[in-house]
Amino acid sequence: YAKTSFYKILSMVLLVVQVVVALSSGGRGGFVLVVVSALVLVMMKLTKRGSNLLQSVLGIALIVFVAVVVVNLLPSNVSEAITSGSERTFSYITKSGIDMSETSNRDDVYGAALKDIMNNPILGYGLLMKGSSIEGSWPHNIFLEVLLQGGVIYLLFFLVVMFVIIKKMLFLFKHGHKRFLVPVALYPGVMLLFSGSYITSGIFFFVVTYIWCCEVSKKPMAVQ
Repeated sequence: YAKTSFYKILSMVLLVVQVVVALSSGGRGGFVLVVVSALVLVMMKLTKRGSNLLQSVLGIALIVFVAVVVVNLLPSNVSEAITSGSERTFSYITKSGIDMSETSNRDDVYGAALKDIMNNPILGYGLLMKGSSIEGSWPHNIFLEVLLQGGVIYLLFFLVVMFVIIKKMLFLFKHGHKRFLVPVALYPGVMLLFSGSYITSGIFFFVVTYIWCCEVSKKPMAVQ
């Protein structure tokens, strides 16, 4: 079924819908995910024999163009909602550069997290960050969260685990195994840099556990 023309057409339609939804929701992280995913898709395309960079770029440009056309064809109340969401999505991008004050108070949260980290840089405040200024919440960045929870010691352990996971995933990808993990891993990989907490992210733990436990082989397999 996944090799049929209908499936390919449906996938293209859903890609257009995803771009429109990402813009209309006003989610900044969601749009960053769209951009990163597009770049990764181009890179994946270029790894195939006979791939064409211009063709890949034109394909993405076509998706964006169709999304813009679709927005303009929608009823005025719907298009206005999308325009309003788009303004929020790009509100932090100004002529002077990045304006952190337009990031839903991320500048204050990051500042408080960094101050707490400097006060206890070695051991942190524990998984629940008790005693920190953002106890009961999260710093909206996975690296700041790790530093708050366990300081430099926990960060080093975390980086080693992530290095092993990424290295193994690239190995699997290179030899044609488990390519479905690429888009699955992109979501928590991008979103946890800007929002939420890895502790409550089920998909983050799924990806990490699956790759860690996955058997590897240099024998090429059909793309999954």
